[in-house]
Amino acid sequence: MKRLLPWLALAVLLGTGLAIYAGRPEPLDESLFDDEEAMPATLEPLALARGELELTGRVTTHTGEPVADALIALERARPFEPGPAPVRGTYSDAQGAFRFERLTPGAWRVVLQHAHVPPRSFTLELPVAGPVTWPLAPPLPPIEPMPELVRGALSGEVRLPPGLPVRDLQGYEVVFLPAAGTPALAGATLRRVECDARGAFALPDLVRASYDVRVLPPWARGGSWPELARATCSHAADSTRLELELEAGVLVGALLEAGGRPLVGAVVRITSVGAKDALGKPQLWPAAVSDEDGRFTSELLAPGRYLLHARAGAGAQDLELEIQAGEVREVPFAALAPRPEGR
Repeated sequence: MKRLLPWLALAVLLGTGLAIYAGRPEPLDESLFDDEEAMPATLEPLALARGELELTGRVTTHTGEPVADALIALERARPFEPGPAPVRGTYSDAQGAFRFERLTPGAWRVVLQHAHVPPRSFTLELPVAGPVTWPLAPPLPPIEPMPELVRGALSGEVRLPPGLPVRDLQGYEVVFLPAAGTPALAGATLRRVECDARGAFALPDLVRASYDVRVLPPWARGGSWPELARATCSHAADSTRLELELEAGVLVGALLEAGGRPLVGAVVRITSVGAKDALGKPQLWPAAVSDEDGRFTSELLAPGRYLLHARAGAGAQDLELEIQAGEVREVPFAALAPRPEGR
């Protein structure tokens, strides 16, 4: 058996070589390249037919004066008809004259363009007899100038209803919205201005127009609610004075344990009843926090109904009540148990 192994290996090698030789491609017949009829050495040049017609003329204004540097463009009106269909173009000279050569007969679309008038388009059937005269389209009417913005100073003051426990109006925001029906070209835009501690505000360059005026608390600056005052203002004079009185009330109260001990740091969450924010959820107002005496005072609240949720540790209580403009409303919270029973 060992003697047969070398012969078997030799037979395999010979079989592989014969298979490779049998599968090789046949050599190309070089005589094919010597036959000029079978494969021409060069291609026939592309012949582009040229017309023999000439078109001359002049371009004028719609009133007859010659126009220089007008663009005259020609293209075949029926691009699939026999014959070349290039786009041809030229400019008029100082006397409005132009010239085209080697045009073919048939329908051509003419486009006249100039910087100061709308383009004009029409169809021309060639040949034509003699020079042509083509007037440009009439110029567009002049654009009406923007009205001049007239500005003037506006100042004013935000006032609190008497009796409210609020003294500092620093940061309250007065918002000026262009009134409905104000022309868009009047130049009136949304403007916002902050009050100082006394409630004074000023806009030295407000565009003269009619405005809807709103007042927002400091924590809502840049927003759209809550509106603590509303008014209309016609800013038509060089200097206008505007006085705004807030329509708001305040909630006050005490959070105590059962034995009368004050709860320090208890939180009262305030939510509008019925009023929704932009996301469709009840409007949430800044929470009030009790001091060392257990007393709390809310921010200024717009008139309406509110849900109050007081929490101190494990103790919680809900109350719903209504507040009027200028009212200081005492909240009758019952005693809370901040620690679970048995502790």
